[in-house]
Amino acid sequence: MKHFKSGKFGLFNASASFLGVVGVLVLAFQNCSAPVQFTATPLPSQAEAGLGNVSLPDDIQPQYSVLKAGDEESFPPLKLVFMVDNSGTMEVNQINLSDAFAAMFSGDNEQNLAKFDTTAFVFNTAQLSQPKTSSVFNKLPQSSQESFTVMPLASIVNDHRSNHIDGVIPGDLVGYQVDLSQSPDQISFYPAAVAGFEPAGASSVLNVGIHKTKNGSVAGFAQEFRDRIALLNPARSAIDSSTHQGILDPVVDKESGLCGLARVLKNNHQFLNPGDLAAFIVVSDENDADPVGVSCVDKYLETNGQDDLVDGRCEQAYTTMKYYAPIENPSAPKCAVDYNYGFKYKYVYNQPTTELVYYVMWQHFSRRQTQVDYYSMSHRYTKAQTKVKYFKELKSCETRDGIEMNCTYSYPSFESVLSGRPSGTCAAFAAGRLPTGALYSDASHPLNCVDASVANLVAAGSCPTGDPSVTNCSLEYAARQMLFTLNPPADCAAFVAGKLGSDAVYSTSGGYAPQCSEGPLLTNQTSPGFCSNADSNIVNCQNAVSTGTYKKTLDGEVANGQTCSEFAQGRLESNAIYDEGVAPISCTTGAVKSVSVTGTEKYATPSWNTYDPQVGDVCSQDLVDAIRTSKNLVSPTSCVITAFAKSRYNYEDTQCASIAWENVCVNSNGAKRECVSTDIPRGSAFETTLTTKSEKGVFSCNTSCANTSFCSAKPGTVGENYNSCSTQSGPTSVTKTFNAVKASEVNTCRGGEKKVVTKGPYRSRETASQYVAGELTLRGDTNALATYVKSRSQEIFGQTLPSVAVFVRQPGDSLGTNGSIGTAYNTFAELMGGEKKSVFSNADGYAASLHSLGTVIGEKLGRSFSDKNIKTTQSIHRVWHRKAGAVEWGQPLDQSLWSASGGTLTLDEGFEFESGDEFKIEFY
Repeated sequence: MKHFKSGKFGLFNASASFLGVVGVLVLAFQNCSAPVQFTATPLPSQAEAGLGNVSLPDDIQPQYSVLKAGDEESFPPLKLVFMVDNSGTMEVNQINLSDAFAAMFSGDNEQNLAKFDTTAFVFNTAQLSQPKTSSVFNKLPQSSQESFTVMPLASIVNDHRSNHIDGVIPGDLVGYQVDLSQSPDQISFYPAAVAGFEPAGASSVLNVGIHKTKNGSVAGFAQEFRDRIALLNPARSAIDSSTHQGILDPVVDKESGLCGLARVLKNNHQFLNPGDLAAFIVVSDENDADPVGVSCVDKYLETNGQDDLVDGRCEQAYTTMKYYAPIENPSAPKCAVDYNYGFKYKYVYNQPTTELVYYVMWQHFSRRQTQVDYYSMSHRYTKAQTKVKYFKELKSCETRDGIEMNCTYSYPSFESVLSGRPSGTCAAFAAGRLPTGALYSDASHPLNCVDASVANLVAAGSCPTGDPSVTNCSLEYAARQMLFTLNPPADCAAFVAGKLGSDAVYSTSGGYAPQCSEGPLLTNQTSPGFCSNADSNIVNCQNAVSTGTYKKTLDGEVANGQTCSEFAQGRLESNAIYDEGVAPISCTTGAVKSVSVTGTEKYATPSWNTYDPQVGDVCSQDLVDAIRTSKNLVSPTSCVITAFAKSRYNYEDTQCASIAWENVCVNSNGAKRECVSTDIPRGSAFETTLTTKSEKGVFSCNTSCANTSFCSAKPGTVGENYNSCSTQSGPTSVTKTFNAVKASEVNTCRGGEKKVVTKGPYRSRETASQYVAGELTLRGDTNALATYVKSRSQEIFGQTLPSVAVFVRQPGDSLGTNGSIGTAYNTFAELMGGEKKSVFSNADGYAASLHSLGTVIGEKLGRSFSDKNIKTTQSIHRVWHRKAGAVEWGQPLDQSLWSASGGTLTLDEGFEFESGDEFKIEFY
């Protein structure tokens, strides 16, 4: 008789939660597992059951069944959830996992595990939720997998699987599907498993789960699993022509297997149900990118905001104050007089003008030249060169998760010219001398050397030295000519020194000295002006009147008895002709223009001792006459007093006490008027210079000093602390602008500032995110998704939690390409009581681990019994045990010895029983 009791089996502890995958299944699909039919033995009454009287509500009657240990008909359904990383770096691990899958059901396991009704689901870790505003959103699968199950098979094969169109079937590249059907204001995300055809062939249907009936073919089961894993290849993603990366890479490259598992459990009725025995298996070479779950969204809800919003600004009012500033510690008295010493005016008049028409003089001449005959010296040589024709290999690849894929190669040809000639092979001659990327040793794309030597090259100064490719160097003299626009000098060598080309020969030896002689005249030279004898190089000069006239407008008009030439004399350009006998010059009246003159007159001028105008007064006739005479102006059209000329007179300290300086204006005989005296005795607190200043706030001279920044530390009012105080409103300053602020918020602006609304009130369109992990994510729990998976598993399965195992990079493992230690997955495995293994196992390593896992599953299933007649609304409340062949049931088992989920009973590892023993269950 075989005993079923606790124990350790190979890699996994029987108390550990099942092997956990990188992802979780989330799809709106009906469970694909076939129901296991068996007949439970009902008991006709409580008395026959030996239960005595049970007190229950009248509308609830308990029911009973008897299940037998070892009876295959009572085994619960087994659900295997594989969460697999589908990034480009996972290809080898995916193959290893596929090849090892059948090991779970091989060897000793074949006698126990193979006989279970089993369903496997394959999910991928691409779970990053995309908002509607993302450029990726419209590329996501937005058709449910149910819609594909009713699609003609030929259409699915030809249009979707064969052509590898990414994202068409949810689950292949993205582990979720988008649902927009519920509401125009709601976007929901549901888990999507990789779907496949079962069985393979013309009569296939598209299924989400991979199903094996009890005692069904393990080989066929493993092949279906292998086919599903193969569909995770990220190379199926269409390529963005601008980035050369997959259009779904933003989702595929951000792995979160914990989000996948959370989505599956959130929507468990499509995959997992109470009463199932479940296992989660995660496989990834990167850590979970989002253990908090901020990118693991259950749905986006778009709503109109509840608050009235406004846009606007905060304004700070300012006050401008004029005052005499305080003196902290004056040591001597101060006295001064502010007064007007005169007045300012604006004199506007009409200025007559005269338009002149006149001629100018040009000189036409020839210029002497000096011809210099000299020799140039150059070095000519031959340079040996070789043209090398070569090839480069250009590679164009697609990039997936940092891995280059689907590379193509081209071999364009190039040319380079190298110094020298080959003495051996072309490859040896060019070795290391061609541009980066040149192919030297590719037999299909060889180098080709062609002589490209160049003769008669010219070197300045001397032939290049240190270059063995330079040959046949010789010195040459060449005759040249050069003309200077000067008279031939007596000393030609001195004349040309430094003026010839860099290759000129100045030496007098060898017959190569330069020679100077009279060159041809430069004729038809022209310049403005009159001929003169100042330049001896100019000959045959002739004066000529311009063929056309010139025009210019001058201020003023020709006076009586004055000729036009006399009026214009000295006011035209230097070559203008004033002699009317040579060329006529004429004057006509031009347009009158308005001209203004401003000035200042002092009262001290005898003419103005009694003149006392006010600003805005029309000038007196005496003032108009004086201005016109002094400035030689015509009669004005207007003359207005515009301002007073002000000044200050400061007295010495001794004068302040000794003279009656307040009478200074009276004693000036009218030179000083409108006097304002300032007398500050010793110890007074004010300067004598008026100050203007703007400060924030609204205040007056009567405002308390404590309420201003001027004199907050002083008692009294502003006016008491600032002499001659006056205030007025100053410029307003904008201290802050705001957008979309709640209209109800009173603290938008700081104290003393004014809130000005420029837009609103209005209500904005808001998008609220509801996370799969709910409040855990909102609180920022660092293990929100793992915690949610455990709590949700307890809600569904009770104390019989799913077994969990993670194949991830462990501390000490190589990180490989873009890899990372799976710390978040390890934390999840510890939370679930599962196992942590390295993702770098080869196929044999995966096989050994999965075989041990199968043994653990078989032992766990051997302690579980399922009554399929128990409804989802019912649950098991009491359990009795009876040895094989015994008659009496005895007392109900202690609650600590068993647990139940749905219609499945699971016995504790410490409870011993044998095949053939019976268990009676009470449920309602």
